[in-house]
Amino acid sequence: MTTADPEIPKKLYADIEAALTALGARQPEIAITVTVPKGSPAAGAPAGAVKLPANAGVGQVKHIVAVASGKGGVGKSTFAVNLACALARALTEKGRPNRVGLMDCDIYGPSVPLMIGVSGRPQIDGDVLLPSRTSG
Repeated sequence: MTTADPEIPKKLYADIEAALTALGARQPEIAITVTVPKGSPAAGAPAGAVKLPANAGVGQVKHIVAVASGKGGVGKSTFAVNLACALARALTEKGRPNRVGLMDCDIYGPSVPLMIGVSGRPQIDGDVLLPSRTSG
């Protein structure tokens, strides 16, 4: 696993051990390999302490909702698009600025761009991928 937070592997180990023991395993052997990402804060720093570069853009994001599953074909992209649309509509109805973004990390298919009506190749500025925009 890749993490800068030393508590995550400890928690994962404890959860795996508890699950295996509950299934009847006696003294399970569990190995977790941890890789600390480049530019991470020193070990033991609190989670969320990673300072992003000024051009990262994510540093300006107030709230992030991740939609994930260990299985394919369960509707993650469809759910994420519907959630983003619902949030955007709710902000608009409340008269607040509609600044909802959706990042699709699916490298196997363009389902999100198809669902939201974005076409064409993404634009790149140096080493930064620029977000595609819709009018809706």
